[in-house]
Amino acid sequence: MIAFAPCEHTARVKAGKTNSGNQRFKCKDCGARFTEENPLGR
Repeated sequence: MIAFAPCEHTARVKAGKTNSGNQRFKCKDCGARFTEENPLGR
């Protein structure tokens, strides 16, 4: 499940991972970055 995206665009690409291992994404239209929600902490 992806956490709240800071924009309304749907064009997204993977942009690495956070220090805790969650996937990071970047909006191709506006450049906003957001992370994948990982409720199990894995």
